Amino acid sequence: MADTFIGEKWKLPYTAAQLQGTVTNQVPRIGASGNWQVWDIDTSAWVDTGVAADPQTAKLNVIGKGINLLDNWYFIGGGSQQGDGQFPINQRGQTSYTTTDYAIDRWVVRDITLNSGDIEATAANAFMLQRFWTAFKADIEGKTLTFSALTSAGLVSGTAAYQSAPASNIVFYNDADITLYVNTVGEVGIYFNTTAKKVSAVKLELGSTQTLAHNEGEDANPNWVLNDPPPDFQMEYIKCITSTADPSDTYANKPIPASGFAPAGYGLGGSAKTLTNSDNIDNVINTGFYGWASTSVPTSSYALPPMGSSYVAMTVVNSLGSPIIQTIYWNNGYGGHTEIATRKSTNGGATWFPWEYENPLLVAGEEYRTTERYIGKPVYAKLVDFGALPNATTKTVAHSITNLATVLECTPIEKTLTNGSPYLVRSGITEVYCSGTNAVVVSSTNLSSYSVYVKLKYTKSTD
Repeated sequence: MADTFIGEKWKLPYTAAQLQGTVTNQVPRIGASGNWQVWDIDTSAWVDTGVAADPQTAKLNVIGKGINLLDNWYFIGGGSQQGDGQFPINQRGQTSYTTTDYAIDRWVVRDITLNSGDIEATAANAFMLQRFWTAFKADIEGKTLTFSALTSAGLVSGTAAYQSAPASNIVFYNDADITLYVNTVGEVGIYFNTTAKKVSAVKLELGSTQTLAHNEGEDANPNWVLNDPPPDFQMEYIKCITSTADPSDTYANKPIPASGFAPAGYGLGGSAKTLTNSDNIDNVINTGFYGWASTSVPTSSYALPPMGSSYVAMTVVNSLGSPIIQTIYWNNGYGGHTEIATRKSTNGGATWFPWEYENPLLVAGEEYRTTERYIGKPVYAKLVDFGALPNATTKTVAHSITNLATVLECTPIEKTLTNGSPYLVRSGITEVYCSGTNAVVVSSTNLSSYSVYVKLKYTKSTD
């Protein structure tokens, strides 16, 4: 039988020439049937292999030269706590880890920080270790492996025979700054002797030749480029959460998440449920449609938007844990206006970002965090009841905004639309601005017969 792209033991009836994964990044995926699917270059379509997807034992079936035996090996992106499929998988959500414990998924670390393009040691003697489960260690026992790392100083690599319980550490590569090794309990690790070298990707593979990266520069001025495309985010996430390598890893040892697929043409699939006050909305993380009545509102560790006496609808979209998006819709009773607010979690629902409004109602005195952004920061909106305009003087009214950073809009709006427009057009107003504590209007004539709101849009220093 011809060699196959994803491992001889799977016995897939497709040759390497037919499988386009390394060209188009269409790497094998789990289909709606629960089987692995591959991309067929002849038909430009996904093909069901008939092989059941079981990420807990998949590595036993894909051992072959060029296959990366490590999970969550791509460190470029700053971490999945940002959402949008950013590597590495980082359900715990921190960007720095100091104590010896699990950190980014599948790695036990000490003293490392996630950067946008790599992982960096924050102290000498920092390390990263990945644990394998017993059956997998037995399968690679005695085999020649190559361990490589792409660092800020170039590629480092070495070859050795794997042992699951060596008398002393097996060193694949060592220099003054970094060591690639297997420890005495069979864990594969990176030891940072100093903080000089940052690591952007690693690979452990069968054989004595590294296939992690190649040099597109000159020997005197190397330019190392990864051979493989970035891994499929959802596939990598599934491998991390279903790993049984360590029963103490609370973010692993989980079943394969339900795909939520519906037959073609029959909707989104997923869950549908009416929530009550016995439910906690923070735990509602499965893709689907939900709702609740004002007489039985679910609990939350985070303040819910004020929703009056309406019935609330909610959609949840779970992108395999990162991110999870909750969006709620409700009629607030003001002329049938439907408000929409959304929030997200980037660590499987363990913590949530604040609710953000897509179309805030702007009730006077209420502060609304919106989905709008200014230079990457959330934009807030608030309507201040300013009362009567000044009589040829300066008037200030406290806006009660905390941690005010940048004011984007400060607009007076008439309460009575005498000029046919909600926005104030008065020649007697000479200045309108917002200070750190007050909304301020300056007039050159007597405008005290007109009452206004002041609409503010701003960012906060705490974001």
